[in-house]
Amino acid sequence: SRDAEMHKLLDAIDRARSVGGPRIRPPAKVEGQVVAREAPIERPPPEKIKYVEASFPIEETWYGELHEMPDSHLAGYVAKIVEIEGPIHVDEVVRRLSRLLGYRRAGSRIRSAVEGAVQYAIQTGEIQHSVPARPFFLESCSSTEPPVVRDRAEASSSVRSVDMLPPTELREAILKAVVANIAISPGECASDVARMLGFKSTSAQLRACIEDEANVLVELGSLLLVDGNLRLP
Repeated sequence: SRDAEMHKLLDAIDRARSVGGPRIRPPAKVEGQVVAREAPIERPPPEKIKYVEASFPIEETWYGELHEMPDSHLAGYVAKIVEIEGPIHVDEVVRRLSRLLGYRRAGSRIRSAVEGAVQYAIQTGEIQHSVPARPFFLESCSSTEPPVVRDRAEASSSVRSVDMLPPTELREAILKAVVANIAISPGECASDVARMLGFKSTSAQLRACIEDEANVLVELGSLLLVDGNLRLP
């Protein structure tokens, strides 16, 4: 009968399916490979170089007051102070020399005498202005390397004054901060520089001073300001 033949045909089809025909299997699940990541290597903080204030004995053969000494006589001491502490503000040179000669404070006559000796040392090629546009900051004419960024945490209070911070030293610290971070905002850069200089906090005046020098570096082409971040060119 037709029904019987149909049943035989269906049975034959079922047997054919059950004998080694190709089967489509779902793809095996691939477990996500777990990559062991090494912990980032933390760079040790750079070794801080302390600010060293000039201190040396003076074998004095001149028995007058400091303001009575000739410029040529004082210029040697000025040059030695600048060699030790440069770049340095002329006001710090006045303080240091007056202290070395036993004066508790520097009056107008002492200041005038030291400033005269500074000019003499500049004219004789012993010292120079570290930034021509900022004639108050001095460095030795023998200086060839970039200025050292110095930690002022233990220095005299006058050395820590924002007005006494040499522009060239600030710029060097800014460049170091940018190199260490690849890209850094001016505000974060100011905080990093302040720590390099030994300041526990960043005052508004200090921040503005550092950001001003960062702007100078951008104007000079030493840095780029891209999307609000400082970068190397």
